[in-house]
Amino acid sequence: MERAKERYAEAVRAKAAKEAAGSWREVQEIRAYCDAAEGAYPDDAETVRWTEWARRYADQIDPLREAPRSPELPEEVRLDQLEPFLDGWSPYGPETGTC
Repeated sequence: MERAKERYAEAVRAKAAKEAAGSWREVQEIRAYCDAAEGAYPDDAETVRWTEWARRYADQIDPLREAPRSPELPEEVRLDQLEPFLDGWSPYGPETGTC
């Protein structure tokens, strides 16, 4: 069970890292799009208004606007949450398992 709890914690951390990386990539894409739009239409007022808004939005969703932190892990993990990390064993004990 302890190993399953460790594996569960690793899965929580991995999910958070992937989500943060995905958000960061999205922010980078928005900013690159703004650069390209402004480069293609530097004198177009509507383009400038649009990209200014888009840059503000990117700033709001940027996961690096604050220092990254490891996700908080729950103090108690439900048995059903551990089940995927038990390699087929039942978290409820051998008498209820399907091993």
